[in-house]
Amino acid sequence: VPAAVLVSAGEVSLQNNRTNTTPRERVLGRRQVARTRTLSIGAGVLFAGFLVSLSRVGDDAGLFPLLGTRFAAITFLVLLISAQRVWSPVRRNSMPLVVGAGLFDCGADSFYLTALALPDGALTWVAAISSLAPVSTVLLARVFFKERLSWIQILGLALSAGALALVAVGRSM
Repeated sequence: VPAAVLVSAGEVSLQNNRTNTTPRERVLGRRQVARTRTLSIGAGVLFAGFLVSLSRVGDDAGLFPLLGTRFAAITFLVLLISAQRVWSPVRRNSMPLVVGAGLFDCGADSFYLTALALPDGALTWVAAISSLAPVSTVLLARVFFKERLSWIQILGLALSAGALALVAVGRSM
């Protein structure tokens, strides 16, 4: 958990204390940080609620609960986007990324449901790996957007690698 928090932290707090900004820019920056934190906490709570809900599904349900979750998610997004009137077309060259993201998301959820049904603490291993989702996001941003890693994020990456190694060692014993 600390590794995921450190990797996600980035340079948010460092950007607010720059001296070459105007007071107005600092206030706007603080508002943006507050909004980002609120959205992040909301997303985390909803994501956790989703995983807890999936854990309550019986073993005999198979992967059918994922159909319901996809339908609910798409319906929710259509309603939200319609209410805000922010529809914009998806560019043709972005479609493979959109479809790939959806397939990876469905794959991750199906692996999670499968791990719930397995005996012998398989869920511990899956939970350890899935908790490192911020690590993959930060690394992808580094590779594709050339974002610099802060020392806090590097520390978080090191902690996550150590945690994953400890889970692997504990699993093999």
